[in-house]
Amino acid sequence: MTRVSRFRQACSLSDSLSQRLNVYALVAGAAGVAALALAQPSEAKIVYTPTHRKIPLNKDFILDLNHDGTSDFRFRIYASDVNGVRGTSGTRDSAFLWIYPQVKGNQVVGMVPHASALRAGVKIGSKRTFNSGRGSMGGVGFISGDGPQYYGPWANSGKPVDNHYLGLEFVINGKIHFGWARLNVRIYRNPEATVSAVLTGYAYETIPGKPIVAGVTKEPDDAPIVSLNTPTPKVATLGILALGAPPLSIWRRDQSVGVARERD
Repeated sequence: MTRVSRFRQACSLSDSLSQRLNVYALVAGAAGVAALALAQPSEAKIVYTPTHRKIPLNKDFILDLNHDGTSDFRFRIYASDVNGVRGTSGTRDSAFLWIYPQVKGNQVVGMVPHASALRAGVKIGSKRTFNSGRGSMGGVGFISGDGPQYYGPWANSGKPVDNHYLGLEFVINGKIHFGWARLNVRIYRNPEATVSAVLTGYAYETIPGKPIVAGVTKEPDDAPIVSLNTPTPKVATLGILALGAPPLSIWRRDQSVGVARERD
């Protein structure tokens, strides 16, 4: 026998082993495709941004709902003394919190000139009444002899308004989207007019025209459905499949027994 013949004989694989290797390659390839498919991110429907940012006094505070670099809404706390200018007398006699749409088509839920303080669970959509101008969230003023006067849906006679929501309508690429902004607000006088406002989160619906519910951070169908009563099935591993018929027969028998027990 020649050296080449002996080499070919040594390198030859049995038909059985060759078949197993082919099965392994096919299964490995299929598993890789399945893994890639599972790894693809699902399209987000609600985009939620948690935060904790205090709105400053007498300075603009910008809200970019979808993080595209465009100012969608602007908050402003105006605080002034009796002469209308902060710092003249050293005491603030009035303080007001406002929200301003920054893009044509952007609006806030509320009757003109106000911006409503919505509770969690309220649906925000096209059927709501929107204010396209500046929205007065609330304020406090002092009239000599009459004590403090409170104005707007977020004032609450000086008591805190926590975990309430602004209903927002804004434009992305020419299409209307709905969103919300959650705030903790307190408007009071002790001893001077004060507005404390903290933005604690905001969200928007990525599907144009689809309503969003205040406080909801994801769609119900975004979460996987898991049944705690369903037994976990055994999975044929790549090694079992590659070994060929005997291990597969054992695996199939185990599967059949498991199904029978489940039916019993």
